[in-house]
Amino acid sequence: MPKGRYLGLIKDYDGGTMMECYVHPSVDFARVPEMLRYQRAFLEDRLRRISRSHVVYPPLRDAATYLAGASRGQEAAARLLQIPGVKEANWTLADLVASLGANRDADRARTSLRTELLQVVRKIEDQNFAWPFRQPVDTSEVPDYLEIIKDPIDLFTIDKRIRKGEFYKNREMLRTDLVRMALNCKEYNDPNSTYYECAVNLEKYLATVFT
Repeated sequence: MPKGRYLGLIKDYDGGTMMECYVHPSVDFARVPEMLRYQRAFLEDRLRRISRSHVVYPPLRDAATYLAGASRGQEAAARLLQIPGVKEANWTLADLVASLGANRDADRARTSLRTELLQVVRKIEDQNFAWPFRQPVDTSEVPDYLEIIKDPIDLFTIDKRIRKGEFYKNREMLRTDLVRMALNCKEYNDPNSTYYECAVNLEKYLATVFT
């Protein structure tokens, strides 16, 4: 902005950078809301030409009438296919059967992994050296624990993570937490303590479980 435009009209601060707002003469700023409405209508019209996302379908009334001819294994897919809008989105019965089958396989795999990991934790809990690891460390008894151990872990927390079903994707992720549990114990406790000895025994046991 040329200095002559503002000199004597507004305060000039040392080191300040003057800025101006330019009002374009061809834009009627009093009609901005109206212009935005026209722009929105234009965009919605173009979207309707290439998409059916604006279509609202009626609810499904009687699914049973659509299951004729579908095998027992295909009933779920047949029901989905009759949801208004599914066919219009180019889904076929074969597509839905394949999708549902993949989901069932994934569910079975998650259930199998959860069972396997829980068995590992149960076996560790049954060991004589497991008592320091069964519950989170009580920081009211050891106030400085979290200052030394930045990433605490214990069997109770691990059990909750397994049961939730989304945290551990494989055995190696569980092993990582269990190893860290032993390392935390060794880091915080004196090498001559019973706690340290339990951590060493845990490490030895993990070496036999994860081979």
